[in-house]
Amino acid sequence: MQIGDPITSVDGQDVTGANSYLYSGLTDVLEGTTVTLGLANGKSVSVTAGKAP
Repeated sequence: MQIGDPITSVDGQDVTGANSYLYSGLTDVLEGTTVTLGLANGKSVSVTAGKAP
């Protein structure tokens, strides 16, 4: 994953187009929670939430 890679899904939920409103709710998670981000290039990456700045 690099800066600027378009995220198309979060934990398998489409967050593109009309579903873009879902992104915030799916990524606003507790510290230590892992989510899987699907990228436009077909790859996916799992990330674990840290402390909010």
